[in-house]
Amino acid sequence: PKPEEPTQGDGIREEMMMSFAMKSALAGLFVLSVTGVSQVSSLHSINVAAARVKVEFYMESLCPYCADFTTTKLKDMMDEIGDIVELSIIPSGNMKPDSEGGPVTQCQHGPDECVGNRYEACAIHLAQDQGVWFPYIYCFEENFPTSRDAKQTSSTCAKCVGISAPDVETCAEGPEGVELAQQMLDKTAALDPPHKFVPWFVVEGKPACTETAGCDSVPHLVCQAYKGTAPAACSKYSPSSPGFALGLSSSKGQAGNRAARVCSVGSD
Repeated sequence: PKPEEPTQGDGIREEMMMSFAMKSALAGLFVLSVTGVSQVSSLHSINVAAARVKVEFYMESLCPYCADFTTTKLKDMMDEIGDIVELSIIPSGNMKPDSEGGPVTQCQHGPDECVGNRYEACAIHLAQDQGVWFPYIYCFEENFPTSRDAKQTSSTCAKCVGISAPDVETCAEGPEGVELAQQMLDKTAALDPPHKFVPWFVVEGKPACTETAGCDSVPHLVCQAYKGTAPAACSKYSPSSPGFALGLSSSKGQAGNRAARVCSVGSD
């Protein structure tokens, strides 16, 4: 049957199904269907055999290549080997402070991006658990670049994953959001060596992105850094795997010039 058209005034058409199943102490499955696109992501039980690999993801909410990476390669990595990853997301990217050194006022893709960054930072801060906030970030990046309505997008995504939408809004629209944005800016500015573009990853303190290969090797580096028994999915990310080269091509079939798939520092 023909799908029902969204009612006038709706910012984002929301359909959401969630089901949870216990696996050991922690596991789950969530299904998000937002703007007609369904996505599935597993929340993995924590592997206690070895310390998880620290992965830092530097991004900005309206960089199209950050959104692409988040909703494809990063989602796949978290689905497949997320239980060995300790993920931090730093939504700042190529932000700049104002000329007087005050609060963040300049974002690469305009004021809407500054607002989106604050919503993402607040959701991460409030949820704490990456099994909760990563689905929110996934949902936000799937929809915000199109809607440009951070409040409505956040409300939809927060409801989907069980975060308080009013709490996220209060944080993002108030002084706490400004403070978190400054913290994200400071953390990004402290990178050594500094980032050259976003998306930008650091794995166990070392840059994981290059100008020629981008950040496609991040899952391989995670598997390589893990000291415990690697998940079976790590074989997929091994350079010796027949599908490794295919896996490093763009998830949306946009192989080609790497420079066309990043938001570079200093560019508009």
